[in-house]
Amino acid sequence: MTNGVPAAIRAMVQSADGFIWIAARDGVFRFDGVRFERIGIEQTKRMPSDTVNFLFAAPDGAVWAGHDWGGVSVIRAGQHTTVSDRRLNSIIGFAAAPDGAFWAASASDKGQLLARIVGTKVTRILQLPGDGGDYFWDLAFTSDGTLWLVIETKLFAIAPGGNHMTLVRNDVSGFVRFSKGDGANALLLGGGKLWRLIPPTRSAGARTVEVAHGMSTSVSSLAWDGHGELWQADQTGKLVRFRKSSDIGAVERWVADITLRTGAIDPIALPPLLSDREGTVWVGTATGLDRYRRVNFYPFQGLSNQPSANGYGDPIALPDGSGDMWIRRLGALYKVDKAGGLKRWNGRVPPKFMPCTASDKGVWVPDGKGNISLVGGGRAASRPMAGLRLFGQDPVEPCFEDMSGQLWVHDWAFMKILETSGPRVVEFGSETAKIGPVTISHDGRGGIFLYIGRKGLWRSDGRKSAEVLTRNRIPLGFVEAMTWTAPHLYMGGDHGLARFDGREVRLLSRDRFPFLTFVSGIVHTRAGETWLQTGSGVIRMKTADVDRAFADPNAHLHPIVYDMGDGLPGSAAFAPPTITGDSAGRIYVMTNAGLVTHDPKRAPSAYGPPSVAITHVLADSRDLGSATEVRLPLGAVRVAIEFAGLSFADPAKLRFRYRMDGVDKDWVDAGNARTAVYTAPRPGTHVFLVEAAYNGGPWSREAQRVALTVPARFYQTWTFVALCGVVAAAALALLHRLRLRQISSRIRTRIQIQLSERERIAQELHDTLLQSVQGLLIRLHGLSLRPELDGKTRQTLNETMNDTENALIESREHVAGLRRERIIGLHRRIEEFVGKLDRAEAQTITVSVAGQDRLLQPVAADELERIAAEALLNAVRHAGAGRIDVVLDYGLERLTLTVTDDGGGIAPDILAKGGRDGHFGLRGMRERAKRVGGRLEIRSTIGAGSTVVTTVPASTAYTQAARPRSWLRTLIGRFGLSRG
Repeated sequence: MTNGVPAAIRAMVQSADGFIWIAARDGVFRFDGVRFERIGIEQTKRMPSDTVNFLFAAPDGAVWAGHDWGGVSVIRAGQHTTVSDRRLNSIIGFAAAPDGAFWAASASDKGQLLARIVGTKVTRILQLPGDGGDYFWDLAFTSDGTLWLVIETKLFAIAPGGNHMTLVRNDVSGFVRFSKGDGANALLLGGGKLWRLIPPTRSAGARTVEVAHGMSTSVSSLAWDGHGELWQADQTGKLVRFRKSSDIGAVERWVADITLRTGAIDPIALPPLLSDREGTVWVGTATGLDRYRRVNFYPFQGLSNQPSANGYGDPIALPDGSGDMWIRRLGALYKVDKAGGLKRWNGRVPPKFMPCTASDKGVWVPDGKGNISLVGGGRAASRPMAGLRLFGQDPVEPCFEDMSGQLWVHDWAFMKILETSGPRVVEFGSETAKIGPVTISHDGRGGIFLYIGRKGLWRSDGRKSAEVLTRNRIPLGFVEAMTWTAPHLYMGGDHGLARFDGREVRLLSRDRFPFLTFVSGIVHTRAGETWLQTGSGVIRMKTADVDRAFADPNAHLHPIVYDMGDGLPGSAAFAPPTITGDSAGRIYVMTNAGLVTHDPKRAPSAYGPPSVAITHVLADSRDLGSATEVRLPLGAVRVAIEFAGLSFADPAKLRFRYRMDGVDKDWVDAGNARTAVYTAPRPGTHVFLVEAAYNGGPWSREAQRVALTVPARFYQTWTFVALCGVVAAAALALLHRLRLRQISSRIRTRIQIQLSERERIAQELHDTLLQSVQGLLIRLHGLSLRPELDGKTRQTLNETMNDTENALIESREHVAGLRRERIIGLHRRIEEFVGKLDRAEAQTITVSVAGQDRLLQPVAADELERIAAEALLNAVRHAGAGRIDVVLDYGLERLTLTVTDDGGGIAPDILAKGGRDGHFGLRGMRERAKRVGGRLEIRSTIGAGSTVVTTVPASTAYTQAARPRSWLRTLIGRFGLSRG
């Protein structure tokens, strides 16, 4: 890779959290497999030089950097700071000790020294011999804690905890380098030789044992990988892998394996080399960063994959009925042995002939005598080829031996069975003489399934043939591959993978599973796996999962997808089947660039669930870091969370899913994207979780999480909501009060009109009726004085005058009531009425007052007096009540008149109708209450008495001066916190 790679890479390490760190000319970079991020030093703590020559990854997750003329810096939790110690200058070497500390070699014009660093402090200083002009090559630890270092041509050892440098040998020549990454097998390379370092014991001092010679003498880097193999990268541009072998005396010898890369190495710099924890090897080159990893597919050694001139001789793998694999390449035929090697058959195969695999062991090939014979089997068999038109001369004309031993061939437009007497045509109805491209499979009964291109699926035992699926019942397009795995026939084609049980076809379509496009090969292994060759690459799945997906339309498949990054040299070959398998579990894939195989014994171990890391939290492009708890700035609109999957084998095959509590209902499938974006998250604390999976494998064992606290603006707080509630309630109360005022104003206007009308009526009565009656009394009095009247007439006349005078007095009183307000309180007027009421002595009537007595509007007082009178009369005369209670409650918001009796009650039907037919007492009471803006309610139970409650708003009941003015008391009254 070259895009974004830092220039002039000097060193590489992998930290405890899984990131790869790169030291370069312009600083330290963090690499997650896709992105390179420079981690700069804090502005206030600049180093004399940004160039970093050495890196060390500590077990606690810290990464230490050794600067060129700049001392030491450390990176922890994303923060890059310096280590302040004036004794440390240009760093010339790093080594990790088994006890967790690390040692740095430093050089200056005053000499060279070793510094032991624990945490951020230098705890020991060892001055190195010489005046500083002696060249310091390298240092390393063995697993027992012995420190090894080379100065000029001398190899020294320092015992654990000691200060004394013991000279081990003084003949180390040429370029010198220690191996890194495996202290138990620490090696020293020098002068083209490789020595194993033997730590000191009680009986012997430190020593070396030569394990190899003839090594590269140019500038080199050494590194152990996770598979116990040693890698060497040198300035000649070669990367060589070595593996161990045992010799007499258990001396380890190293043997070159294969050269993986040439060129692109900077000829004047030490090529940095790293093997990560998954066994992937990284090499920093002059052009970028190279990655080497074990692949799942590899070509056969000694078998050329160079394409033939016409394509007829390209390698093809063919399994026989016993599970042995045969490979044809040009005119050669090979059998794959148990170890996976190739054993060539002595004869030759015609270049345009496709061998026929036997139903048990071996293959059928032409014998050059006009017959096709079985080779490699446990039986002798041959069939004459006389009478065949194209078979044997065209590689697209397939042949097939069924389980009953019949040898089927496709010849021109016919299907034939080769018998000892010659070929016999098999009937397939109207298609017999026009059979085009075919695909063949066992049928589990000794016969075959035959797919005739774009026409239908037939089943035949060689004597009887029947069409079992017409073209329109096959939802695959062209059927490219078929295989019988009891009790189903599996078919692959342009549109997906299908399964046929003899009655119906079920499809796993490419619309449902996009990776199932152009399925040209199907293999079921004994290990319970299904392998497919598709347009997306080679697909590997558990067979149980595939069958579950056929049965359940909601089931999911999580395939492992292999592509060119896994060793496949090209796409599927033209002639299916393009993938096969043998009894040893090996998979063979035919591509347009050659044949490769997958051997489960040689393939890399399955990668476990990748770890995942959250790298940045961005709020409106402002970087807030990657702590486990992040508080967003007030008003953040766009929140982006960046994350990385720390698996470096093939980062393109990582997929991610994430979820934020309170926002996402379920996991969000991010595919290969490494950023989650949220817009205007709600206030509160939200936990963001992210997981990663590699190439269809399981999700991370533990999701990475970050808690995001979103501060609320004032309008998003509960205080604001409560305030809005208060304002809304106040607004409603104000509207209610305004409405009451409007209603009260209307009632007062009506009352004023009534008062004016009463004044006018009173004036008219006084000026007309009362004056006339007064005049009449005067005339009658004059008549009564005449002497001629007899005594009886005078007595009658006097009685008439008395009655008239009494009526006149009463009328004057009523007229006076019409013209002026009665100052007397309502309860007093009710008491006066009670005093005049004709009732039995056993009947008790009480009148009581609650609240502060207030002056009432005249009309309201009159109406309430008449309501009370009517209720009292009903209780006394009709209900036969023994006790009657009248309560007048002067509330802040309303005036309430309650009349309660213990009489016989009112029948429910009368209450429902609002009164008795022809009687207006109850209706009149309601109308009087309504005229003053009030409401009348009657509650009654037969035999348990009645209660008449009349409520009138204070705004219409009380005079202006008598109304309460305190808004606080009004508010308290609205919430029912006090009486009235």
